[in-house]
Amino acid sequence: MATGKTTNKGSKNDKLVMILSLAIAFYFGIMIATYYYKIDNQVLGFVRELFTIPAILLWLVLMVMSVIAVSKESKKFSSLSFYSFLLLCATMVLLILTA
Repeated sequence: MATGKTTNKGSKNDKLVMILSLAIAFYFGIMIATYYYKIDNQVLGFVRELFTIPAILLWLVLMVMSVIAVSKESKKFSSLSFYSFLLLCATMVLLILTA
């Protein structure tokens, strides 16, 4: 019975990491789009100043969590943690290319 609980707990963590990874990718995608299309107003500047540093810190935490989860799952390439790792890597590459 204990095995089922740990698997379920890991599954909940994987889902949470995936949802937060999607949110981070969406946030940075919107910020890149506003920069590319030169959309700038006071509200957007306020949101950018308020959420960018916490989003970067959350990205780092999610990256570490997904790497740990992938290594614990013996490198299953069909797991949510692996997909969240790929999404976070793609977000990083996109940020580097637009900088």
